[in-house]
Amino acid sequence: MPSHANLAATDLTANSLKSSTSKASLEASLNVPEGLTDQMLLQMQSWIEHYGFNDYKARRLSYDQLNPPVLKGTSRNDQVAIENISKFEGISQANHHQMGEVIVKWELIAIDRYLSHGRPNPRPSQQGLSQTGLAHECAILKALAESATGISSALLKHYQQPVRFANRLWQMTIAVLPYYPLGSLKTYLVGSVLSPKQKHTLLKAAANAIVGLHQAGWGHGDIKPSNFLLANDSFLSQGKIDYSVLLSDFSLAGPAESRTVIDNIRGSELIAPKGTPAYLAPECWQGHGISQQSDSYAFGVMLFEILMGYKPYQINPQPHDSQNAFAEKWAFQHCQSPLPKLPNPWQRYQYLLEGLLAKHPNNRIDSAQVMIELNRLGTVNPI
Repeated sequence: MPSHANLAATDLTANSLKSSTSKASLEASLNVPEGLTDQMLLQMQSWIEHYGFNDYKARRLSYDQLNPPVLKGTSRNDQVAIENISKFEGISQANHHQMGEVIVKWELIAIDRYLSHGRPNPRPSQQGLSQTGLAHECAILKALAESATGISSALLKHYQQPVRFANRLWQMTIAVLPYYPLGSLKTYLVGSVLSPKQKHTLLKAAANAIVGLHQAGWGHGDIKPSNFLLANDSFLSQGKIDYSVLLSDFSLAGPAESRTVIDNIRGSELIAPKGTPAYLAPECWQGHGISQQSDSYAFGVMLFEILMGYKPYQINPQPHDSQNAFAEKWAFQHCQSPLPKLPNPWQRYQYLLEGLLAKHPNNRIDSAQVMIELNRLGTVNPI
């Protein structure tokens, strides 16, 4: 199998969409054909409008390329560059006459050929495609709607079909989700001053969503503030906990019992895992799959971030850093750095933080214990 690397993900604001310089710079950095960004966005707009949506606004677009490229050529050899793209994915905003304002997540996976050492492989089965990427996330959301209601964003619609773009065949998947104008929990950590009571409220609401997910037998794999959507902002004025915080982005999620240890990994070998490096547990860097315990670790990073306004572990990336060097820096922080200490105003959370950020997963407290501890902290130590 060829290795895939996400080379860029850019937020497509109104200014960047209007600027040919911005688009040209993006395309040059990606080594993709000139004008491909516009072509892709216009084509997706056409497909999305075909399903009855309007007021389409692109918010994010990224490419995956074969790394290293299997087909050699210059960036101006358009067909060679397109042949080396394995996936497009993006997020858009749109309106629908029945569903109202929605978020549209979409993905195109190349199915005309899977390249291996320059030779085409047989076309993957439709069943195989349905278990990857956005199709996988749609399946998770459908399962959660039956087993753990009220903890995740609803899947309003799901479309999947083969399409042609740039003389190639792709499997298109579209997921339609509710639009939450208040955004994610991350919105309230950047440039915003929350009271101790409001922070505690957010922690309990986020923990409640994780507990529901785990009790239903699932692991998330990418717990972080930007993956918690706020259904309302009552906590800002009242500090009332109504648990209107919803988990999103289930692209790495799966049944908890399916998490297994990767065999034949040497103790010193670094495995670059999937997920967000700042929140990945030590075992994820050592060849272990994500699990409910790694979700707990990520929530520990989040707890520190919510209380302090910054992450407990930091790295200093350099422009010349390779992907491996970047991963090694994060792995060192999570695996070797001492547990962070909270200052006096937040000392009541130190025991909980240490239980969540324990280096060994067997020593980590689970999400149900987290909820018990947060309830205790809110009662014994009024905020």
